[in-house]
Amino acid sequence: GIGRACAEALSKKGWTVLVTVRKQADAEALQKDSPSLVPVVFDVTKEEQGAAAREQVEALLRERSLKLAAVVANAGINPEAQAYEERAARGEPQPNELCPLALAEETFATNVLGVVRTARLFLPGLRAAGGRLVIIGSYFGSMSGAMGLSHIYYESTKFACEGLADGLRRSLRREGVSVSLVKPGNISTGMNTKAGEDGPGVVCEAVEAAIISLRPQTRYCVGRVRGTPTWLLCRVFELLPAWLTDRLL
Repeated sequence: GIGRACAEALSKKGWTVLVTVRKQADAEALQKDSPSLVPVVFDVTKEEQGAAAREQVEALLRERSLKLAAVVANAGINPEAQAYEERAARGEPQPNELCPLALAEETFATNVLGVVRTARLFLPGLRAAGGRLVIIGSYFGSMSGAMGLSHIYYESTKFACEGLADGLRRSLRREGVSVSLVKPGNISTGMNTKAGEDGPGVVCEAVEAAIISLRPQTRYCVGRVRGTPTWLLCRVFELLPAWLTDRLL
């Protein structure tokens, strides 16, 4: 996915990259497949794993005399899209109904609270180093409703990421911590197997720019959505009045 691609791209550029994984088995697999990456077991939905994850990161930084240059909050799931694709594969119509509440709780736990939990854990290190926080959002953070009620939870989590990114950026700017939001279009990943239009490389470039730029952008809109540049689509839905954008969907 996007996270793995960004981690490997940054590692090839000489960065020391620590990658969070959900289970110890995932850590062992990562060490075998990509030995240059350092796995850290941290499921962002589990508060009890946070302290140990932070201690592992801090220990490695001390051991290698490094500072925490950046944290990329990338964890994200989209179970609604999976259900959408399964119905489409069976030739079933897409119901304009809200999915079960359990799906909303699962999606918000990873996509929103996971970002909050990650920021809370690593803000002390970013403050000390004058580092960067990069949040991976989506073009769905600028537009909602295109896929009906059955996709509204995921879209709402990405709107939440917009608010988190703005609030964190404005609140931390005087403390030397920059915050950027990367908003990909339809990227070809395991989570988006049919609608992908660009590879993860476009996201990797934006993440690196957010980390190394002297003046990082507040938002990086990358890739395309049905052939339209993501930056243009987001601009349209952010700047035009709601009564007009309602008619575009």
